[in-house]
Amino acid sequence: MIGLKASPAVLAAMLWLQAAQSPCDPRLVQPGNDPNGYRLRGDRCEGVFVQPVAGSASLVVASFVESFADFNPRTTSSLPLVWAPAEPSKPTFLRAYGLRRRQYYRMDAERPAGIRSYTWPATILGNLDLSRQFLGVLAWNEIDVGGQARRVYVPLKVGAMPGASGGSFELQLVAGTELTEVYLTLAAVNEAGVTRRTYWQRRPLGHSFYPAQQPITIPIAGLDQSGLHRLEIAVVQRDGGSANTEVWFAHLTR
Repeated sequence: MIGLKASPAVLAAMLWLQAAQSPCDPRLVQPGNDPNGYRLRGDRCEGVFVQPVAGSASLVVASFVESFADFNPRTTSSLPLVWAPAEPSKPTFLRAYGLRRRQYYRMDAERPAGIRSYTWPATILGNLDLSRQFLGVLAWNEIDVGGQARRVYVPLKVGAMPGASGGSFELQLVAGTELTEVYLTLAAVNEAGVTRRTYWQRRPLGHSFYPAQQPITIPIAGLDQSGLHRLEIAVVQRDGGSANTEVWFAHLTR
């Protein structure tokens, strides 16, 4: 009612509810009063944020797409995103990363179960001149695999009409430090996470140079098994260190 003050407990509950409903990542700090700063924008959070702590040796999965049509960010009003969920009863999480060096940009959104597309307003992309070259996009479902919660990526079609999947995808990885090699082990797995077929076994990516904070493109093709897949990525760092990560994804023939 107008004129009544809520108790601290009620206010805390209201703030928690608002945070739970927002797709924004509270760890990303806005750069002052920048109009393009990361914040809630309708049904998504989007914008630039303050540079994270330097020296991170992390591996970040920055993009996983089936197709990504070129576009002009200064003249495009929106980008259509289309996907096939790994689990139709689960919501789909969407994320985009800026891949331009020293520009820290992200978009986060969540679409409810049963939804397989999203029209992404391109206003901020235009303001920042983020074209396909400087943009990575992801979609995933949180599902149970063998009794363990997994982030399972689903290949996106960006700016393209939906169609049959040919089993060819592009994954982009960003490393916090310079690498000397990337080794890939790819397998089709069942719902318990047990290997059904191994495609690659510690296969080197074979690039001559892996600079820090620059996208590393990993093409994935020739998949003839529908369902869950596990990609194990092992990297050797220039300083002699090493790092590993797993990427779970769904290849669903349609």
